[in-house]
Amino acid sequence: MKNRQILIKLSCNFLVLFFISSCTLDKSKEETVDAQLTENDNLEQLKAKFVSVNNLSEDTSSFKEIVPKLSGKDIAWYLENDSLTANALQYYIGKKEATPDSAFFQIFKSLPKKDDALNPLYIHLLNKAVLSADGELAEELGDVVMDFVEKNPDAFTQMLLDSAYAGRKEIARNYAFFLAHEIQQEEATAKKEEKFVIRTMLSCAECSDEKKAVLEYFFDMVNEMKD
Repeated sequence: MKNRQILIKLSCNFLVLFFISSCTLDKSKEETVDAQLTENDNLEQLKAKFVSVNNLSEDTSSFKEIVPKLSGKDIAWYLENDSLTANALQYYIGKKEATPDSAFFQIFKSLPKKDDALNPLYIHLLNKAVLSADGELAEELGDVVMDFVEKNPDAFTQMLLDSAYAGRKEIARNYAFFLAHEIQQEEATAKKEEKFVIRTMLSCAECSDEKKAVLEYFFDMVNEMKD
């Protein structure tokens, strides 16, 4: 009788150990599967970021001043909007030249803001000015570009990610040149650049991983442009 009780007790202990071992193995398998799924997700995100950067870096198209669409909307939506300034309309259709005066720079006053529906057109007009500017106009545009990129990196990177928008790489390089020049105009170059990068990244805290990756690529371009 005593031996039988011992056998029963041993059997119960074995079953308990087997159950615990099975649970541990199952948990271990689940953790392994979860880890693999997380790793796969991370790889997919990483791949998406690099694809975005590659699409921008390999863009060889030329910038077009007159475009049929901007950010998915027909250009007529912007040109016929009651809020569009006369200066902006005239500059788009070629009846007004870019000039280093306050009236012209009023076109870009909304760019640091994130909620102006006409910003895609104003960004397009800034791109047009940046690609052809020199002298005093270029000096003044440097401040506009820096203010725009720093305070509204979401719209800036969205433009660079739009594969339907022609000349993105050319635009990015010109922006980078303007910013490199602005940074080097300051006596404390390193501090100026560091503050600019930090403020821009903070402004882009809620940007997607794609946008952050493109922004980092752009900062590399700025660094390469410095003397």
